[in-house]
Amino acid sequence: MSIAFSLPAFNQNYQLDICGSLLAAAPDAMTDISAVATYHIKKSVLRSVFKFHSDSADVDNVDASDTRYYVFMNNWPHDASLNPAHASMTTSPMLATAGDVVANKNLVKHDFVRYLAYKLFNTVHGVDLFNNELELLNDISSKGRTSGSAIITLLKNVSTTASNDNIPASQTDGSGNKFLLNDASGNTNICRELMRQIASLDAGRFRYGVSDASGVDLSGNPYREVPFENNDSLNFKVTITPATNQNNLTQQSTFESRVYKIRLLVSEDTNTVPVDGTATDLTDYLKNN
Repeated sequence: MSIAFSLPAFNQNYQLDICGSLLAAAPDAMTDISAVATYHIKKSVLRSVFKFHSDSADVDNVDASDTRYYVFMNNWPHDASLNPAHASMTTSPMLATAGDVVANKNLVKHDFVRYLAYKLFNTVHGVDLFNNELELLNDISSKGRTSGSAIITLLKNVSTTASNDNIPASQTDGSGNKFLLNDASGNTNICRELMRQIASLDAGRFRYGVSDASGVDLSGNPYREVPFENNDSLNFKVTITPATNQNNLTQQSTFESRVYKIRLLVSEDTNTVPVDGTATDLTDYLKNN
């Protein structure tokens, strides 16, 4: 028979001098912005795309294997190509009031053409002086489509189906899903960047739902959703520069680029589809279905 001895005289109490900390980083302030334009994207979409796995096996400081960062691009909406030309103007549009323009004519592409008119003719209403207004809009849409494709490619390069050129074959879990680790510390490790910024601004979110596995891979490891909430936003900058010598049209001084902050607002709202777009425009527009 074994005896479990109790020795109260040995009892001790102590308080730590060091608090547990998170791998945190504040978002870029983005101060050099001309205007803000918005897309809506569903919380359920983002939570299905960005996930992570963490373990408690080694009880050590953060190292290369503590946290796995996943991007499930197979859950990204097929109609969501993120063409920034089709984001809806939110703040500092070239027209003073919302009543001056219908919503589907107040996208980034329309705003930039008005900007050109303002710089060339000293009035945004000078857009009708262009004899190639449609061509200007289509050029912005086309270049926005290229930008949107570059963003999607960046996400696919760090996704669960990325090639071995982007993520080593050794970083594949039991379900065949690729992941990045903390040693991929560059800003293209998008899931890690999102996690660090949540840790910086609202770490309390990690109290909720972090143990609720939204899926389990074949090795039994849970995929945990990055805890996005409504009214969060994912932000990036798009700089549009006029064509070379555009200012010479009216003998103006050279004028600067216009810098847009594109805000993906976490919301259940829908976006305004640009009715004046080409068929290609409409297929690459983020509808938030």
